[in-house]
Amino acid sequence: MFRIEPVSINGFRNEDRNLISHYVAKMNEVYKEREEEIKKQILAYNFTQTNETNEEIYKKYISGSERGSISDGIWQLKVNAYWKRFSSAVAYTNVGSDEININMAKYNLKNEMSFIETLNHEYTHLAGLTHTFKYVSGREHSAPYAIGKILSKIYSDYWEMKESGEYVPEEPTPNKPVIVYRKSIFGQLKSIFLKFVRIFGT
Repeated sequence: MFRIEPVSINGFRNEDRNLISHYVAKMNEVYKEREEEIKKQILAYNFTQTNETNEEIYKKYISGSERGSISDGIWQLKVNAYWKRFSSAVAYTNVGSDEININMAKYNLKNEMSFIETLNHEYTHLAGLTHTFKYVSGREHSAPYAIGKILSKIYSDYWEMKESGEYVPEEPTPNKPVIVYRKSIFGQLKSIFLKFVRIFGT
C-alpha cells in the first residue's frame, strides 16, 4: 500500500509544520481506505501531454520512486518553505532534487484542499511525470495537474463523509465493495460547514 513518510519539513513555522504533519496523516488514511478508488480514477482519466499509458502513470505515482530512487511504495516527503512575494509560483521542484519547495509568501496552508492538490501535483514531478512549462491548451489534463485534482477530490469527499458521521468504512473483499452511505440533508449541510471551517477557520 502506497503511503507518505515525512523525512524533513524545513523552514516552516511550528504551526505550519504541525499542519503539514496532520494533513500527511490524513492523506495516509485516504491512501489506505480509498486505494481502489484512486486507482480506478487514474486508470480511467484521459490524460494529455504524455505518451505513457494510464497503467504506467499509475505505477509511477504509487512507486515511491523520487527522482529514480528505489521503488518501495513509500513517498519520502521532503518539503521546504521559501518566501518570494513577486512570483507566480506557489510551489516547485528542481531537476535532480527530491525536495518540494512551497512559496509561503503566496500560500495559506489552512486551505487544506489546495495543499493536498499542490503536494500531489509536485510529487508527480518527483515520480517522473511532467507537463509543459508554459501554459498551452490541455495542460490542466496533464498527469501532474489531473492527479493533484483527483487526489484532492477523493481526500475531500472521504473526510467530509467521515467527519459528518455519514461514512462507515468497511474492508473491501473481491465480492464485497466498500460501502459508502448517502448523506442526508443534515449531513450535506454539516459537510459544507466543516469545509468552511477547514478553509477559513483559525
